[in-house]
Amino acid sequence: MIICHASGYQTVCPEFAAESGVPVAVIENPNAVTPGLVADIETQAQEVAYLAGVLAGETTETGTVGVVVSGEPPTWNYMTVGFAEGLKAANPDASMLYSVIGEAAYDDAAGAKRVTEQQLAAGADVIFGMGDGASFGMIQAIEEHNAQDGANEAWFIDVIGDKKAEHGDVLLSSVLFDYSGIYRQMLDDLAAGTFGDVYTMDIENGGVRLLELPEDLAQEAKDAVAEAESAIVDGSVTVSAISDAEEMRAKLAELFPQ
Repeated sequence: MIICHASGYQTVCPEFAAESGVPVAVIENPNAVTPGLVADIETQAQEVAYLAGVLAGETTETGTVGVVVSGEPPTWNYMTVGFAEGLKAANPDASMLYSVIGEAAYDDAAGAKRVTEQQLAAGADVIFGMGDGASFGMIQAIEEHNAQDGANEAWFIDVIGDKKAEHGDVLLSSVLFDYSGIYRQMLDDLAAGTFGDVYTMDIENGGVRLLELPEDLAQEAKDAVAEAESAIVDGSVTVSAISDAEEMRAKLAELFPQ
């Protein structure tokens, strides 16, 4: 089995599986599922991004929050919409900035730094950054901003990893992905001859979650995030699942009209 762990492999890996007979798992492409040959991983990342949006809405002091992305793949779009909905629910009067560094600019740390500086200059004090290697440029911009005399303190919400040890002074939280549960299920299904399904990661099964919040974060903010998480699990809150870039932008315009 080969795990094709990036949106850029959504089509080439199923083609490879069909030609070689080697089972593959792809990300966010359920239409490619083929019994015994192709499985799909759905992160449902919009749910945990909603929690990040609630956190941002409870934390911002300027009322302006930013989203910086290194491209517009399905996973980033899911999270952008989820974050926006969480922000709107927690802080209806907040405004949200949205910037794309470039097309597939996943490693463009310099571009990420420049775009993040622009959002900080526009008043954003919480930045939700989706960038892979580009994230380090976002962090650098925030660290340099906070070092300026008289600057309003800004925070960074990351995705995928835990950079708290190196950048805990600006890291508010991070969207974490835990694939261990579905990987075990895939291996069990492969052994049982039932491989080839949609495997979903969500808040309820622990596949996606927020990095532990700072100890000194206001209890009100912690409670708001916990309440939002419970509401998603019990079904009283449903977060939009939008993967298409144009639909995502339309949703942002609806939530935060200019």
